[in-house]
Amino acid sequence: MFVNGMEKLMGPSFFETENVTEIYSDIITATLPKTNHTELPDPVKFTIHHKKRFQTGMVTCVYWDDKGEKKHWSVDGCTATFSNETHTVCSCTHLSTFAILLQTEEQAEDDELLEWINLICMAVGLAFLGLAILSFLLCSWNPKINNTARLHLSICLFLGHLLFLVGVSRTENE
Repeated sequence: MFVNGMEKLMGPSFFETENVTEIYSDIITATLPKTNHTELPDPVKFTIHHKKRFQTGMVTCVYWDDKGEKKHWSVDGCTATFSNETHTVCSCTHLSTFAILLQTEEQAEDDELLEWINLICMAVGLAFLGLAILSFLLCSWNPKINNTARLHLSICLFLGHLLFLVGVSRTENE
């Protein structure tokens, strides 16, 4: 049985998770006529169509747990066995009211001040590493001390910082 408009009453806020959650399908109810027994000896599989094309995230089969004082979406006894862009196949060991939830990680907002501080600190670090490279190249304090290892370390750190500074904003394909 298809339940129309129940997303407003049984929203994703009833599912406890740290991720951003949305109901990704219609809410359906599966019952057997003339019985109150909801536990099944073998799991039942059913296909639920998505409301829109699949995005990135984790698809979860859930059922409405209304036993006890707290009513909420639960995953106990339900698993998503297959999912593609248009639908998900759920396998559940009981009958109830079901839906598909899509969980996505919350995107952190970019802090421009933090980005500027990062760029300034990296530029200062590059300047000091450049001075260290120049001092190891041009100055020899003691002929018994070889500065080759220190010079190579400074060059590697300089190139690593430079790579980070140039590539920090180029993360389109995360």
